[in-house]
This record gives sequence, C-alpha cells and structure tokens, in this order.
Amino acid sequence: MNNKGITLVTVVVIIIVMTIIATTSIIAGNKIVVNTKEYSDEQIVENVREAVKRKKAEVLMQGSITPIGAGYPGKANPAVGDGSVIAEGWYQLDEPELRALGVMETNERMLINYEYEVVLPMRDPNYFEKYQLITLVHKIQSQFESGDVQAYFGEELYDVSYGMGNMYVDKATNTSYGTGWFYVTSDDIPAGYEQYTDSISWPYLFNYNTGEFVAASGLEHLVVQDR
Repeated sequence: MNNKGITLVTVVVIIIVMTIIATTSIIAGNKIVVNTKEYSDEQIVENVREAVKRKKAEVLMQGSITPIGAGYPGKANPAVGDGSVIAEGWYQLDEPELRALGVMETNERMLINYEYEVVLPMRDPNYFEKYQLITLVHKIQSQFESGDVQAYFGEELYDVSYGMGNMYVDKATNTSYGTGWFYVTSDDIPAGYEQYTDSISWPYLFNYNTGEFVAASGLEHLVVQDR
C-alpha cells in the first residue's frame, strides 16, 4: 500500500525552509528600518540647514537696522567637546530654538554655524571632530586671503586625467578628488593650531575654497608622473 501521508523528513524540510524564509524576511525588514532611519536623520539635518539659510538671509536683509549676528536663535559661543572648548561664532540649538526656526520634526540638540550654513547634530559621536575640521579649514582659508599665511597647508592634488600630479579616488562612489584639493596630515599643520588638530584623526583631504573635507584613509591614491 502506498503511504500518502507526510513523512517526518518532509516535516523537517518544511520547517527548515520556513525558518530560512522567516530569517531572510527579518533581515530584509531590519535593513529597511535602518535605511529609513538614516534617510530620516539626513532629511532632518537638511531641513534644519534650509531653515538656517532662510534665517541667515532674513538677518542679512535687515542690514544696519540689526547688528550682524543679532536675531539668530540659539545659544551663542557654546562650550563643545568636553566643555573646555568655546565654539566662537557657533550657536547651540535646543528644542525652543528649533521651533523658532520652524523646525518641528525633531528636538535634537544641534550645533549651528549660520555663516557657513553648517548643521552638526550633537548626538553624533564625531560632531566635535567635524566642528574642528570645519573651523580649521575656514580659518586657514581666511588667513590665506588676508595674507597671514602664504600657502595652503598640505600637498596640492591634481587631476591625473590631465597627465600630471596625483589625486584620490573613492572607488565606492567613483568620486575623484584632484584639482582644488589638498592632502593634509598633522605634520602639515604648523605650531599654533594645536587647539584644532589634537583631536582629529588624520589624514584628510581639504578643499579650502569650498570648506569641504574628506577622510583620506579609505581612498585610493593615484599617481601620474609629470609630463
């Protein structure tokens, strides 16, 4: 007589398959949640940045009626890092100040620079290093323009597609860093800047004209001999 019932082996196989499907679904679901959260965090920062830009334009439009810097929400020149560093020209925004800017979707504490239009969430464990880098890049740029320093710090990069010099490439995004960028290590920063450099994980790429910076440790270094 043929046995048309379900064997124990069949049951075990069905359980294993269902377990694999359930595990895969959970992993995929977790990835979606994480990606959604990352997008949400990025979107919140961008919303705050747009609010900062609007407030900056509003204050600048007031001209001589309101002294420069007045009218900006936030605690001016807050203590940052371990509390021993004063962020001159920066503002700390808590929930009331965010509401004053029209930002309702978060009550997260932010470190803001209205002049540079920079927004740093203070719960980011790397926010202090980012603050140091932004301040340092803009300080060097300002001193170069005023003639207080004669050259930018670091090794100037070039676009190797022109057949000369060197550049860095992020293979993950196919982003190249050539002309306009400088490769900077702690050895390139002279005495007198220790307050900005001691807590920075070198090396970095700096673009002094735009105020941008990129960690260089994970980038590929391409070199082409000068022709």
